Amino acid sequence: MKDGRLLNIELEYDDDSNCGSSSRISTYYDKLNQLETEYTISPNPAQSHFTLKGSASSFIHQVIFIDLNGKEIIKYLVDEKLTERNFNLPNLSDGVYNAKIILENEKSVNKKVVILN
Repeated sequence: MKDGRLLNIELEYDDDSNCGSSSRISTYYDKLNQLETEYTISPNPAQSHFTLKGSASSFIHQVIFIDLNGKEIIKYLVDEKLTERNFNLPNLSDGVYNAKIILENEKSVNKKVVILN
């Protein structure tokens, strides 16, 4: 489990040595990690604003802030490729939030954001 998500892996064995499958699993996991590291939110902890830095190669549809109970708090519509963009935060309660960055092809990246006023 990583960032509250379950990683489902289907194993296929080409022969008795299992060499092909472990290579495919490692490649898939490396791609997930690369996607996670392409996007950063700062400052973190945040107060009145945050900056999203990302990869200009991916189209971002939305950024959604979700509280620890799973309730959607804020939704920012982006619909652009960006390398950096500032967002204003409304007066949120202090705490930990999940920022879900929804990309093209329904992929998403989750980032934890701490709010301290």
